[in-house]
Amino acid sequence: MAITLLLIGLLGTVFLVGFGEAIGIAVGLVVLYLGLNAVVLVDALRYVVAHPTLLSDWTRSLSGSYSSPLALIGAALLVFPRLALGLPGFETGVVVMPLVRGEAGDTPDQPAGRILNPRTLSTVAALIMSVMLVCSSLATTLLILPQAFAEGGPAAGRALAYLAHERRGETFGTLYDISTILILWFAGASAMAGLLNIVPRYGMAPQWSRAYRPLVLIYTAVSVLLTVVFQANVNAQAAANAAGVLVLIGSASVAVTFGGARAGTRPDGCLRTRQPNPPCS
Repeated sequence: MAITLLLIGLLGTVFLVGFGEAIGIAVGLVVLYLGLNAVVLVDALRYVVAHPTLLSDWTRSLSGSYSSPLALIGAALLVFPRLALGLPGFETGVVVMPLVRGEAGDTPDQPAGRILNPRTLSTVAALIMSVMLVCSSLATTLLILPQAFAEGGPAAGRALAYLAHERRGETFGTLYDISTILILWFAGASAMAGLLNIVPRYGMAPQWSRAYRPLVLIYTAVSVLLTVVFQANVNAQAAANAAGVLVLIGSASVAVTFGGARAGTRPDGCLRTRQPNPPCS
């Protein structure tokens, strides 16, 4: 509890110092974390390729455990909400899109750069997360015994860290542990950046919310309160976090669907707007 509250306080302090400084630290931590994960996954997948029986035994076990492919898909759908824990970052990435710079030639009527750059950001994030999620799921499933995932087991809640220690040694594993703590600590930076941007921008709060530092203090205080309520327990917060992500993405999808249906399209396939003949980007 004490360590978690200290880290939250440090995160709030970083944002009080400056927004740019916070983003700079986040970029450095992400590069370190992704690099260490790439080392672990490449090493694990090379081992899987060198021992093809691991994959064939696993697929044979799946076919023997379920009566049909539909039963297998049904079982996967039942546990799908847990995969929502792998989605955080996408929704906050969308929230910070108004902060992405456009191009020098952008105009309010033709913001081509402001459209292209966030689209590039989303594509890169989706590719990184998708590849990492699939590769890590495959590596941990094939290389870690099922009993190690049981509650209290050495791989419970830390499968990749377990592989880092087992396959790359204690020194590398400890470095991986430290990078994981730091990235989880600064994962709140994307949420903080998004909230600091979106709440004042869209009139979701009173005028005083445009004051940057008081807003940082409020969000930090809320984070402290939630940490105390959940006793700094990752497993206790997992369901609430997954539910929040699913509700956010689901409600956004519904809003976009209704918005698109209401706007309609022009004969050239572009969205119809209030402008008589706006450019299609």
